[in-house]
Amino acid sequence: MTKKLIGKYLFGGRFIELYTTDEWGADFTFASEGQRLPSICIGFSGASWEDIVKRLLHEMFEFAYSEMNCRYNASHDYGNDHGGYIFVYNHVQLSDACGRVAQLMAVCLPDLAKAWAKRSKK
Repeated sequence: MTKKLIGKYLFGGRFIELYTTDEWGADFTFASEGQRLPSICIGFSGASWEDIVKRLLHEMFEFAYSEMNCRYNASHDYGNDHGGYIFVYNHVQLSDACGRVAQLMAVCLPDLAKAWAKRSKK
Protein backbone atom coordinates (compact mmCIF):
# COMPACT_ATOMS: atom_id res chain seq x y z
CA MET A 1 0.00 0.00 0.00
CA THR A 2 1.41 3.35 -1.05
CA LYS A 3 0.26 6.24 1.09
CA LYS A 4 0.45 9.86 -0.01
CA LEU A 5 0.62 12.57 2.65
CA ILE A 6 -2.01 15.27 2.14
CA GLY A 7 -1.02 17.36 5.15
CA LYS A 8 -0.63 17.82 8.88
CA TYR A 9 -3.59 19.38 10.69
CA LEU A 10 -4.70 20.39 14.17
CA PHE A 11 -7.38 18.06 15.54
CA GLY A 12 -8.63 18.67 19.05
CA GLY A 13 -5.41 20.00 20.54
CA ARG A 14 -2.99 17.69 18.74
CA PHE A 15 -1.73 17.34 15.21
CA ILE A 16 -2.59 14.44 12.95
CA GLU A 17 -1.51 13.54 9.44
CA LEU A 18 -3.97 12.87 6.63
CA TYR A 19 -3.02 10.35 3.94
CA THR A 20 -4.64 8.91 0.85
CA THR A 21 -4.11 5.57 -0.81
CA ASP A 22 -5.32 3.85 -3.97
CA GLU A 23 -6.84 1.09 -1.88
CA TRP A 24 -10.42 0.76 -0.63
CA GLY A 25 -11.73 1.92 2.76
CA ALA A 26 -10.20 4.06 5.46
CA ASP A 27 -8.56 3.78 8.86
CA PHE A 28 -6.85 5.71 11.60
CA THR A 29 -3.87 4.99 13.82
CA PHE A 30 -2.82 6.65 17.04
CA ALA A 31 0.83 6.35 15.96
CA SER A 32 2.32 3.21 14.51
CA GLU A 33 5.94 2.15 14.44
CA GLY A 34 8.09 4.82 12.85
CA GLN A 35 5.25 7.34 12.92
CA ARG A 36 5.47 10.46 15.05
CA LEU A 37 1.83 11.52 14.77
CA PRO A 38 -1.56 9.86 14.65
CA SER A 39 -2.97 9.56 11.15
CA ILE A 40 -6.10 9.06 9.09
CA CYS A 41 -5.78 7.30 5.75
CA ILE A 42 -8.55 7.55 3.14
CA GLY A 43 -8.72 5.04 0.31
CA PHE A 44 -9.73 6.38 -3.10
CA SER A 45 -10.40 3.01 -4.75
CA GLY A 46 -13.97 2.48 -5.93
CA ALA A 47 -15.12 5.74 -4.38
CA SER A 48 -17.12 8.78 -5.38
CA TRP A 49 -16.42 12.17 -3.80
CA GLU A 50 -19.34 11.54 -1.44
CA ASP A 51 -17.72 8.23 -0.40
CA ILE A 52 -14.45 10.04 0.31
CA VAL A 53 -16.19 12.59 2.56
CA LYS A 54 -18.16 9.81 4.28
CA ARG A 55 -14.96 7.82 4.94
CA LEU A 56 -13.23 10.92 6.28
CA LEU A 57 -16.13 11.77 8.61
CA HIS A 58 -16.32 8.20 9.87
CA GLU A 59 -12.63 8.05 10.73
CA MET A 60 -12.56 11.52 12.30
CA PHE A 61 -15.49 10.76 14.61
CA GLU A 62 -14.11 7.34 15.51
CA PHE A 63 -10.71 8.87 16.26
CA ALA A 64 -12.27 11.68 18.31
CA TYR A 65 -14.44 9.32 20.37
CA SER A 66 -11.48 6.98 20.89
CA GLU A 67 -9.33 9.82 22.20
CA MET A 68 -12.18 10.96 24.45
CA ASN A 69 -12.42 7.46 25.99
CA CYS A 70 -15.89 6.87 24.52
CA ARG A 71 -15.00 3.72 22.54
CA TYR A 72 -15.28 0.31 24.19
CA ASN A 73 -15.09 -3.36 23.31
CA ALA A 74 -18.38 -5.00 24.22
CA SER A 75 -16.50 -8.16 25.23
CA HIS A 76 -13.17 -9.82 24.68
CA ASP A 77 -12.75 -10.11 20.94
CA TYR A 78 -10.07 -12.62 20.09
CA GLY A 79 -10.69 -12.05 16.37
CA ASN A 80 -9.87 -8.32 16.66
CA ASP A 81 -12.98 -7.37 14.67
CA HIS A 82 -13.41 -3.60 14.56
CA GLY A 83 -17.16 -4.12 14.24
CA GLY A 84 -17.28 -5.05 17.91
CA TYR A 85 -16.66 -1.53 19.21
CA ILE A 86 -19.43 0.39 20.91
CA PHE A 87 -19.46 4.12 21.53
CA VAL A 88 -20.97 5.69 24.63
CA TYR A 89 -21.07 9.46 24.98
CA ASN A 90 -23.28 12.21 26.32
CA HIS A 91 -24.45 15.42 24.65
CA VAL A 92 -21.46 17.42 25.88
CA GLN A 93 -19.08 14.81 24.44
CA LEU A 94 -21.01 14.83 21.15
CA SER A 95 -20.50 18.61 20.97
CA ASP A 96 -16.80 18.17 21.74
CA ALA A 97 -16.40 15.55 19.00
CA CYS A 98 -18.29 17.74 16.50
CA GLY A 99 -15.98 20.65 17.34
CA ARG A 100 -12.89 18.54 16.77
CA VAL A 101 -14.24 17.20 13.49
CA ALA A 102 -15.28 20.66 12.27
CA GLN A 103 -11.84 22.05 13.13
CA LEU A 104 -10.20 19.43 10.94
CA MET A 105 -12.79 19.41 8.13
CA ALA A 106 -12.55 23.17 7.63
CA VAL A 107 -8.85 23.02 6.85
CA CYS A 108 -8.28 19.58 5.32
CA LEU A 109 -11.25 19.29 2.96
CA PRO A 110 -9.84 21.69 0.32
CA ASP A 111 -6.53 19.78 0.28
CA LEU A 112 -8.33 16.44 0.05
CA ALA A 113 -10.51 17.79 -2.78
CA LYS A 114 -7.39 18.80 -4.73
CA ALA A 115 -5.92 15.32 -4.29
CA TRP A 116 -9.24 13.78 -5.39
CA ALA A 117 -9.42 16.04 -8.47
CA LYS A 118 -5.83 15.19 -9.43
CA ARG A 119 -6.55 11.47 -9.06
CA SER A 120 -9.80 11.73 -11.02
CA LYS A 121 -7.98 13.27 -14.00
CA LYS A 122 -5.76 10.19 -14.36
